[in-house]
Amino acid sequence: KLYEKAIENVNMLNPEFVVITGDFVHDQNSEEQIKEFKRITSQINNSIRVYYTPGNHDIGQIPTRKSIRKYKKNYGNDRFSLMHNNSLFIGINSGLIKAALEKQEAKQYRWLIRQLEKGKGANHVIVFCHYPFFNKTVNEPEAYSNIGPEAREKYLTLFKEYGVDAVFAGHYHNNALNTFNGVELVTTSAVGKPLGEAPSGFRIIKVGKSKISHAYYGLEEIPESLKVN
Repeated sequence: KLYEKAIENVNMLNPEFVVITGDFVHDQNSEEQIKEFKRITSQINNSIRVYYTPGNHDIGQIPTRKSIRKYKKNYGNDRFSLMHNNSLFIGINSGLIKAALEKQEAKQYRWLIRQLEKGKGANHVIVFCHYPFFNKTVNEPEAYSNIGPEAREKYLTLFKEYGVDAVFAGHYHNNALNTFNGVELVTTSAVGKPLGEAPSGFRIIKVGKSKISHAYYGLEEIPESLKVN
């Protein structure tokens, strides 16, 4: 019911595109849940593009080749990259980073660098993923809800080098806002089961020529229209 309500609001707002940052289902092996997610998602207007990044409930805490193949069969690629209005938007499979799967992570990392190269000269570069790199402080230890310090430093250094403006993540079931080395790190609460004070809702990101702005809205607080400066 909450997801259908969210999609009603999405269709009313008619954004350029939607990004869902993982955990589409609770049980990755439940065909019933996957079918229901697809059924509700199909209610998004055909004119609105939808992009996905996988969550741990979609590919497992430690992804396997089998779980990723199944993910791709059901949802398409586990990463994406698009240039839109001279801004670059990239989605990555952060489960590979979190689980430290060396070969798969290295392959994606090389792909990510190639995509970031395309962003040179873009107005903005924005990255989407499931796991936050950190939630409170950049030096916090690894936990269920973040990425380990070694990989964290590796990627945050890369993002700074290529002028990434912001990284948007999920997983935490709560909102969190941080900035490190000029990169904004934004964690967004959940539609299905928020675990913080924020109600069920989603984040609206406005990308203008000179700036990015964003805000989280509960499903009963959604504005009636989008205006981007």
